[in-house]
Amino acid sequence: ARSRRAPIRALGFIKSKFWTARWFVLVMLGVSMAVQFDWPGYYIALFVVFHAFMHGLRHHRGLLDLRIEYVFCAVFSVVVLANFYLFYRFIVDLRGDFSEMMDAAGTRSGSPDGYFDQLVERMHDLHGWIPMVLVVVWLVYFFVKWARRQNQLGDLIPLYFLMAQIIHSLMFKQAGFIHSYWTYHINPAMAVGGAVILLGAARWIPRFLADCLRVVVAPLGRLTQKRVYARALAPLSALGALIVVVPLWVQTGYAFEQMRWGFQTGDASYVEPYNDRFLETRWAQEIAREFNRDNTDFRIHTGLEWRIETLWYLDAPHTFTTAIPRVSHSQSERNQVMLFDLSKVSDWDTVASAIHRYHTRVYDRRFVLINFSDQSGEFRSYVHVEDEPSIFWPWLVNPDRPPIRWVEDPDTELTRSLFDRRIEISERHDYGGHGGSRSEWNCPRGFVLSAMNIHITHSNDLAPSLLAQIRPECRSLEALLSRDAAAAAESTFEGPPLGRVEDGEWQRLECPENHALVGVHGRAGAMVDAVGIQCATVSEAADGTVVYGDIWTSPTVGGDGGDPFQFLCPDGSLGFAFYGRTGLLLDAYGLSCAVIDDHFRNGTGD
Repeated sequence: ARSRRAPIRALGFIKSKFWTARWFVLVMLGVSMAVQFDWPGYYIALFVVFHAFMHGLRHHRGLLDLRIEYVFCAVFSVVVLANFYLFYRFIVDLRGDFSEMMDAAGTRSGSPDGYFDQLVERMHDLHGWIPMVLVVVWLVYFFVKWARRQNQLGDLIPLYFLMAQIIHSLMFKQAGFIHSYWTYHINPAMAVGGAVILLGAARWIPRFLADCLRVVVAPLGRLTQKRVYARALAPLSALGALIVVVPLWVQTGYAFEQMRWGFQTGDASYVEPYNDRFLETRWAQEIAREFNRDNTDFRIHTGLEWRIETLWYLDAPHTFTTAIPRVSHSQSERNQVMLFDLSKVSDWDTVASAIHRYHTRVYDRRFVLINFSDQSGEFRSYVHVEDEPSIFWPWLVNPDRPPIRWVEDPDTELTRSLFDRRIEISERHDYGGHGGSRSEWNCPRGFVLSAMNIHITHSNDLAPSLLAQIRPECRSLEALLSRDAAAAAESTFEGPPLGRVEDGEWQRLECPENHALVGVHGRAGAMVDAVGIQCATVSEAADGTVVYGDIWTSPTVGGDGGDPFQFLCPDGSLGFAFYGRTGLLLDAYGLSCAVIDDHFRNGTGD
């Protein structure tokens, strides 16, 4: 009779508890979010089903006892499998197949040498020794209870998260070798297991000492025993509190120290110094507003050296190339868009031809977009301006840099003349190492260099001050020749920052009034240690060439390593372009000198 009533009793329980339980809906939403965003969600889902099933089995009363736990397992499994199907269906609809996903999984699941030693080091960086030791002690405690058959189902919760981390670390070794955050799935195990051990120790150790004290004072009289117990109560209580408070205090200090390290190294990067490609990423965000996966195929010049998050914002079919085409023969209805960094290209005849023929946009006088599907020849130029960050921006987006937006360049025509490379270069030279990649940025036609802005990182316990970026600045040659200081100041044209974006400060090397930049000096070895500029007054000779007056030499910015260097432009030439190498740091520093002739002044001549 009881077996016959079991289904009715189960249905009654479902009616009263199941459909009105808000927690059930929250669990389903939670697991859906988890499995849509990360693989460990599936590990946890498996453990949740196992946990619920074991709980039902533990209270099972008969063959027909349809317990609520079994219904939960069935519905929960359907939700997880439905999410699994929807995720893969989304990938197929978005990418057409699983090739990119399988390539990423294959890369992350490689087996680098020394993986487990590295994993321990990464775990220490993320968690610290205290949580790591506590979770090991808890694991021993768990198996001791298991051997004595004293475990409860609640004891399995930390174990599930520990097992999820073990599975994740074994499946994706290459990613675990690189990233410290790869072990964050063990956090619940450390939190729960560590709390169990600390609170248990805070209760057990004072109690053990009290028992020992009781044995010691047992031969004494009862009144003496009470006095001893009364005096020992406060120290034992304080000891219990210290067992909890001291590890928490030490761990809190370690956590703040690691947060400081993370901010200083670009979100805890193990590549120091770190280049987060901030401007490139914001540029990609701006591009994607109009050119996206629904209407565009991108060709990306390899000089951009984009990070994965930059491509994530772009989120469209793309290929990498070392060449920029002069014309496009594509018959596709989709936009065929080329992206490149102006400072990283060398085939200027091809670039100039493409820009005059196709729709072109330049961002920050450096990043270039050419739409080969639009033959209007339209040219647009934008520069970024910084906005005030909201209270949430440093915590949710970037702790070091404010939000930016793109506005029209007030000197669009001058920016367009950056692509005129028919100007004759008399000589160029750079000093330093071979790191990074070749960078060259020239002034617009009719302008010459007048200043170099140098970005120096803040020194800290991890690294000394380093030269990280350079931003050239130009002035109109005609304004300089006229000796009109006000006109020269108004004709300034600022170049883009070349190199990484990093916390630090800018230092300015500027030529005096009515001076043009004619040389560079400094110190360099494997990279650039210190930089300076040399400037001269210039005047126009009868034949139209320029001649130098007195040469002024600036102090250097930087350190005292490396060997000294100096370079001056030949007679009749002025500094026209920064010429060097940039990457994570300013690797090489130099100058390109332009012959001053009619074409340089007004665009005439061949």
